[in-house]
Amino acid sequence: MSIDTKLTIADIQKMDFLDQIQTLGTIWDSIVETNQPIPLSIEEIKVLDERFANESSATGINWKFFKKNIQINTK
Repeated sequence: MSIDTKLTIADIQKMDFLDQIQTLGTIWDSIVETNQPIPLSIEEIKVLDERFANESSATGINWKFFKKNIQINTK
C-alpha cells in the first residue's frame, strides 16, 4: 500500500479502521527500512535477554482449551 505523503492526522482519523491499520503498517515498514536499529545499553540488553528467557520457558495452554474457556466465561 502506498500512502499520500501529504496526509494529516485528521485525514487518518477519518479513515475506517482497516485503512488506519494499513496506513500505520506502511509507516512502520518505512521507518524500519530507512533507519538503523536503536542502540541498546548493556542494562537494556540484559533485561530483554531475561524477558526472552522467561517467555521461552513459559508454559502455555492449548488454543482449543483457551477458546472454549473464554466462550464459557463470556456467556
